[in-house]
Amino acid sequence: MKLEVKCDFCGNEFIRKERYVNMHKHHFCCKKCFFEFRKEHPETCKPPESSTMLNKIKRFAQMKLEFDRRQRKTRIEGIANEKN
Repeated sequence: MKLEVKCDFCGNEFIRKERYVNMHKHHFCCKKCFFEFRKEHPETCKPPESSTMLNKIKRFAQMKLEFDRRQRKTRIEGIANEKN
């Protein structure tokens, strides 16, 4: 089902799917309005620190660093063993 919503920046009315309207707090008719709104209200567009996705990204980055360290260590040990 489609709903008519108002752009939170310019007030322009446009059509969005109901599930999209229910998923988001703010609605924008175009990218320009979104970016202008974000400039004026930076606090409302920041993801919370406890954001699940943010935590997943941090954990992935940590795992990647650890993997790279182990891989380097193994490679160095292999080269040292070849020389002996």
